[in-house]
Amino acid sequence: MTMKMSISILLLFVFTQLLFAQPGGKPHKVTTYDYHDYSNSNIQKKTFNRYQQGDPNNLIIEEWSFERSKGQVTRTEVRSDGGCLINKFKSTPSASLWTHNNSCTVVTFDPTLVVTETIVREFDPPAISLTSTMTPGIAWGSAAVMHITEPYVSDWDQYYVEKKEVLGLEDVTVTAGTYTECLKVHRVFAMSTNHISRIEWICPNIGLVKRIQGGSRLMELKEVIYNE
Repeated sequence: MTMKMSISILLLFVFTQLLFAQPGGKPHKVTTYDYHDYSNSNIQKKTFNRYQQGDPNNLIIEEWSFERSKGQVTRTEVRSDGGCLINKFKSTPSASLWTHNNSCTVVTFDPTLVVTETIVREFDPPAISLTSTMTPGIAWGSAAVMHITEPYVSDWDQYYVEKKEVLGLEDVTVTAGTYTECLKVHRVFAMSTNHISRIEWICPNIGLVKRIQGGSRLMELKEVIYNE
């Protein structure tokens, strides 16, 4: 074996250790869990308590329901204040891709009348929601153009940029119970001039259970309904 080849192998080994090692020189624990709530076909609905400005008296109930078919999941999020989102995801071997983020306004002041106005945001290319390698220290990002279709307005484009980083593994207790081996993920994203920072706890086989946004909005899992 030549000296040049030996040095190359040594550098490759050192780089590999730096990439996967955590402080103290121990390798990261590689989880084999599925953190995607929208791919767990047993989950029918999740209900969250959402506290505005961290005020327990300022409560909004948020319900997430799921429809799954042919590698695509539609997650509908409806809030008790009348807002809603319809998110669509597509699965690939390496990642779950976020393809649509449709914003809705549901007006229910009259029980006999429900008016739904939808703004469709389609990602091009699809944004990476979660990767298949979810280990502490890993980070990834997406940049896309969102093609926006809005009622009574000409179609237009908006830029979307996002970065996510897995900060570590933690146990977390919320109203629905205690969950272990949860990923603590820092998420920062921007759409035009709208910049948002979140810390999310994503747990095995249940997905998101807790979220803190901007240091002032707390959302935690209240209940999970499974398919019979």
